[in-house]
Amino acid sequence: MEKLNFIFLIILFSCSNDDDTSLNSEESFLPMHIGNYWKVDEENFTEIVDTVRIQENLYYKFHSLINGDAFGIQYLRIDDSQNLIESFPNNPNFKYIHAKFNAQLGSTFWTINDQSVNDFKATVIEKENSSRSFEFQRIYHPNLNDTHIKKYIRGLGWNNFNEIKIDGNIFNF
Repeated sequence: MEKLNFIFLIILFSCSNDDDTSLNSEESFLPMHIGNYWKVDEENFTEIVDTVRIQENLYYKFHSLINGDAFGIQYLRIDDSQNLIESFPNNPNFKYIHAKFNAQLGSTFWTINDQSVNDFKATVIEKENSSRSFEFQRIYHPNLNDTHIKKYIRGLGWNNFNEIKIDGNIFNF
């Protein structure tokens, strides 16, 4: 019996769970599971298609189709501090911060923190229990001074889509 308990413990602790995010889908501001998607229409959508380890951290591979003919790939994860971070397998030291879900209302952060033309100053402009919004302002580009807003809804992720699939459940807006 003792040997059986030992084998059970080995099996229990050797099973790995690749989902190392600390929140379940209902709690997360960007639920990450393979198969989740955010769709405007058949020519404009983003879907989680795979996972990859970058510097031993689990990232989700987001595949996007834009206007039916352009593709985009992002590798995203939410860290223990609830920061939404992007990195790349071929450039693992590069980090881009898309959101800081635990940041205080009105606080700011830099997306890259390198003062390049692609480094945005981000400000938390909404912090509700059910949503977070961030305003991004381009500061260091010599010709562009644009701003845009990204909003995340708890349990659904991005809010500007017509159809969202989370953990097999489809939501239409």
